[in-house]
Order: sequence, then C-alpha cells, then structure tokens
Amino acid sequence: MTLEKMVYGFSPKEEQISKREKEQKEKGPINFYAELDNQKKVFSSRKEVLEFAANNPEAKAYLNVAGVDLEVWIGENGSQFNDKDFEKFALDNKAMELLTIMAKSIKLDQPSLVEGETDIGKSRALEYLAYLANHHLIYQSFSGQTDVTELIGKYVPRVSNDIPKTQQKEIEKKINEFIHLFDSTRSREDGERVKTKNEKLLSKESQRLLQICLQEERAVAETEMKEIAKYEGYDFEGVNWQWQDGTVPMAMEANGGKGCWLYFDELGAAEPQILVKLNRILTSEGLRRLEITENGSRKVEGGPNFRLIASTNPPSYAGRLPFEKDFIRRWNYQVVGRLTEEDSFARDLAREIGEKPALKEESYFVGRREEMKIKNFRESEFSRAVYKELGKLHTKFLYSATERLEASPNEVGEQSFRYEESDKIRTVMYLKEFQKPDLIDTLKEAIEFYYLGKINPVKMISESGGREVSLRDSLKELFDVLAGQLKTREKIQELIKKYQSQDEKNVALDEEAAKAKVGLANLANLEETDIGDIGNILAKLK
Repeated sequence: MTLEKMVYGFSPKEEQISKREKEQKEKGPINFYAELDNQKKVFSSRKEVLEFAANNPEAKAYLNVAGVDLEVWIGENGSQFNDKDFEKFALDNKAMELLTIMAKSIKLDQPSLVEGETDIGKSRALEYLAYLANHHLIYQSFSGQTDVTELIGKYVPRVSNDIPKTQQKEIEKKINEFIHLFDSTRSREDGERVKTKNEKLLSKESQRLLQICLQEERAVAETEMKEIAKYEGYDFEGVNWQWQDGTVPMAMEANGGKGCWLYFDELGAAEPQILVKLNRILTSEGLRRLEITENGSRKVEGGPNFRLIASTNPPSYAGRLPFEKDFIRRWNYQVVGRLTEEDSFARDLAREIGEKPALKEESYFVGRREEMKIKNFRESEFSRAVYKELGKLHTKFLYSATERLEASPNEVGEQSFRYEESDKIRTVMYLKEFQKPDLIDTLKEAIEFYYLGKINPVKMISESGGREVSLRDSLKELFDVLAGQLKTREKIQELIKKYQSQDEKNVALDEEAAKAKVGLANLANLEETDIGDIGNILAKLK
C-alpha cells in the first residue's frame, strides 16, 4: 500500500469519488447497511435492516445520512416513532441541512445547539433521525417555569401499597397538587418568591429553604422537601419519600445503562439560573459523568448511546434572551437560516398530496470515508509533519477570523459568541472522523461546520471596496487566501513525495530481506547452495 493510501484512504491520483459514494448518490442521501463477518449488505429501508439485524445477532446495523454513519440501535426500548408518523415528512434541503448537522454531532458525540425560526422543523428533523436510527428520544421542554429538579431530579412522596386504594387516590391528588405548586413558583433576581398566574404563593418558610437551594445551585434535599410540604399544609405522614430522576440522568442510564438521546426543546426560554445549572452537565468530561449531590452524591455514568441535542429560537423572539458566551462555547452551536420558498412548497406538496421532493443539493453528500485514515496524528513522523502544516493554517484562520468577527458588530437580537480553543479541539475531532482524499478540503469543511455554522447566513459585511458580502462567504474566502499564503497544500504534497519515496525504499528493502530469509532456509542443505549464493545472501542481510 502506498503512503498516499495510508494517509488519505486512497491516492489523489486515483478517482476521487469511491464506488460506494457513487452508489450512495444513486440511492439518495439516506440509506441503510449492515455488517456481518466483515461483509456489508445494503438495504433499501429501515424495516429491512432491522429485520436482518434481529435475525443475525452478531450483525451491526447502520444508518447513513449524507455519508455520516450512525449505528442503529437493535434491542428493546427503541424509537417511539413509526412509519406512519413520517408519511407526510418532506426530505427537502432544509430538512437535510438539519439532519446532517445533527448526524455529525451525534457521530462525534458533541452536544449540539441548533438555532432557527419556529417553522423550519428542528424538532421534526431530530425525531425523524431518532426514528431512522431506532433510538429512543427523551424530551425536556424549557420555559420560564422549568425547574432544576426537572433536569436532575427530586424527592417526591410515594403512596404505600398498604394504604387503601380509596385513600391512595386522595393522597396522590394532594401529592400532585403539592408538586405542581412547588414547580410552578419562580424566583426573581432579588431573591423574593413570586407567584405565577392563578398560583398560590409559597409561605415565607418555604421561600427561605428554596432560596438556600437556589444560592447553592442544587435541587431540594429530601428533608427540605418534607419541611416544605409541612409549611404548605400537606400532611404526608406515613408516606415514603423516594428520589425521582430528572430527564438528564434518566437519558444517561436508559436501556440498561446504554443510554438514549435527550432533546432540550426551546432551551433559550430557560431562566439564567437553569442555564448555569446545565454547566454541571456540559463539562470537559464530555457528557459522560454526573454527580447528584442531592441523592447521596450518586454518580451517574452516561452510556455509549447517550447524546444531547438542543434547539432554540433566535434571540430576537419575544421572551428570548441571548446566551452568555461562556455557555455557548460548551456546545456545537449552529445557526440555520429560514425556510426557503422552494422548501416551503415541497412540504406543502408532501403534506397535502403525498408528493415528495427530489433532493438536488449535492452539498449534503459529504462522502463515504474509507477505513484507512489517520486515527492519531502522533502515530508517525509523517502524520506529525502533516498536522503541523494543518495546525498552522487552522490557528492562523482562528485568529484572523476572530479579528473579522469582532469588526462586525452584532445587531439587536443577535447571539454573541467567540472563537476559542474548544472550536479547535472539535475541528480536529472532525478531521480525524471525516477525512476526505484531500485533508485541506476536510479542514475547510470542518471550519465551515464549526466556525461559519455559528454565523447567521444573512449577516452581511462591507469589504474595503464597498462590496457587500455575507460574513460566511467572507470567511470562506479568508481560508482560501490563508491556505495560499502559507502554501499549505504545496507543503503537504512535498511531505507526501518525501515520505512516499522513503516508504518505497522501505518496501524494497523488506522484499529483499524476505528473499534473503528464504535463501537462508536453504543453507541447511549446502549441497544445493554454492559459495557464490551464500555470499549474495549474506550481503543482502547486511
């Protein structure tokens, strides 16, 4: 195998689009396949691949979305959706844009926050993806009434089976009334409790306990819940208090510890103290570990299938405030433009007469990557040298793009953000997972995903000549300019030639050594080997 194949997956001199990618384009942007005994079998529907995997326990099933492979969950507690739920779903360009963003984030195990207007189909796209990949989806909707306990959990009174059923219903009614009262009250910045419409105000004693919890940024402990119940006049004497997981630990430990997908719907509607609480989840641990101090410091480990996707409306919407920059940096933050006239018409046809659109946008075919690629840039002298050139271009772009971003002031209702090291780390992960034949093209694709994806598609800037251009297009041009100034492509090609020459020499030496070993085996029979042959063999071994 040549050095180019070892690095790029296949040689740039060969045809750039693989046979599998051609087949994928013919089939469409979404298809299925399964692997069994190192053999791949392609299927035309979700039903077929699920049946095949169910009948072949050792098989692994995959969903391919525009070249992004996601493993299909085979087992109990799969997706809650079925075929009928998506009979009127249109796979238009906007739907594919959303599906590709979400599929990449899920593949890379990076929490994704998608911003877009209410009618573009953010939730529906994720539901469709969960249906295709057969993963269960847990919802967490956010509003001004969302409490920390909904996310992490809380202690709740539980009616004992020893109590007569007639009394159980009455107690359960009181329990639900109490929990609703508890969850529906909110806290102002000055610390005073306020009552929402048609809700009773909590007593001062209850307010005091809740204020302590808010200040300490934690859920309410069991003893505190019992005290609050008494302060509010609810007598739950003899009733057991049990911990009830919130949506986060529930999703992390679903399916016997394997985990499932968690969807934060309208995250921008949450109050600031709730967003601060989420920092506890979005840590450098990578969404895999959570300690619930309120539940005896219980440690929750996220399973391999646990993923987090969130959506939000633009900050210009009523009741929606921009996120803090420190909060945004914890997400793969993506801004999606409004629905186009073409996509709106396509959805109308799919909904009313069942006519599905023919997707023409080839940019959603990101391409199948071959197995042979750089998994770790430390693995060889060559890969380290290549990464130095890529890293130099990447860093130059980061600082140059930051200058251009800071020179473009935000408009009212526009989300602020900054480019930083976390974007670089995510970009390298993308580079390893989605390598194309040309690593510079892959780097550009990753930069467009992580850096340009944060920018509103309609945001314009004025260039020196007075030309109006979108900020996204301006940064695309900036990458090409920097790549040319640094001569990154030329330098990587020089590295390929240098190390390929060395690689070919090593291959030749290995072949000569192999022949010499075969000759040595004949030394055991000197009658069949003359002195001249022995000299040649020893010379090759040297």
